[in-house]
Amino acid sequence: MKQKIAIGLGTKDRPEMLKRSLRSLVDLITPEGTELLLLVCENGNSSDALGIVENIKTRLNLNVIFFYEKKAGIVFMRNAILEKALSEQASYLAFFDDDEEVTPHWLLNLNKARVDYNAEVVQGHLIQNFEVEVDSLVQDYFPGSFDNQTGEYLEVAYTNNVLIDLEPIKRHNLRFNAKFNLTGGSDSLFFIELRRIGAKVVFCKEAVVAETIPASRSNIDWLLQRSYRNGYTKFMIESELRGTWRSFLFGLGFVYNVVKTSLFSPFTRNRKLNEKEFLRLKKINRAKGIIHAMIGIPFSEYETTHGN
Repeated sequence: MKQKIAIGLGTKDRPEMLKRSLRSLVDLITPEGTELLLLVCENGNSSDALGIVENIKTRLNLNVIFFYEKKAGIVFMRNAILEKALSEQASYLAFFDDDEEVTPHWLLNLNKARVDYNAEVVQGHLIQNFEVEVDSLVQDYFPGSFDNQTGEYLEVAYTNNVLIDLEPIKRHNLRFNAKFNLTGGSDSLFFIELRRIGAKVVFCKEAVVAETIPASRSNIDWLLQRSYRNGYTKFMIESELRGTWRSFLFGLGFVYNVVKTSLFSPFTRNRKLNEKEFLRLKKINRAKGIIHAMIGIPFSEYETTHGN
């Protein structure tokens, strides 16, 4: 009996990017002994998504299910895909994003690494293609990819390129945490929780997807905002894992170290940042995010849709 691998593709009001993502699946190689099921979930108001899927699905060597998740937010969308995969009796679930394109051997290599390393989670390799010319700091410090070798253990994984064994998900009734619905970070917590119940998370460098980075995300200001977000969600994750008081101690310790090292090194942003200044600003923004999370200032990363 063939094992079923579901591929989850969540999207929100980005029809052109969705087209590219779906086209990249045309040449996808099916791992031996498996059958594939594509789950496309629209979480926005786009009336184009269904038509796009209908137009291309006859070119895909896999079954396709399209559905809407009306509750706004990335957690609701991820959980809807997860629930659909479980209801369709899938053994494994792969995720990639609607601003990404997979390579033909993508799933084959994810699945091979899962078998070779007896892993419950395999994180693939992400490469970034910028739509505009970018500052070298943006190129060097853009988030999302790992500098690891195949088979190396990871502390965390992300849904931008991952294969998950659904058996521990079913056994422990694990889902993405709705507290992170607008902030981001739900996938980080999800995979940390998987590791805590004994799942092995490994990297596969050969399982490649390419991410298209629009101009709105290809700048220093976006990276600094991302550092703020990372601080905010880091405190939230610590709160979930370690409780309120321990997370406060973590937050205060981080903020103290940033203040101590930055207090006597002021500068103004009236010129291009050098690397040292940029890294210091990243730490300051991360500390600011932690402080805001500690005192309960609301934050939403997903109010703005980047790309089309």
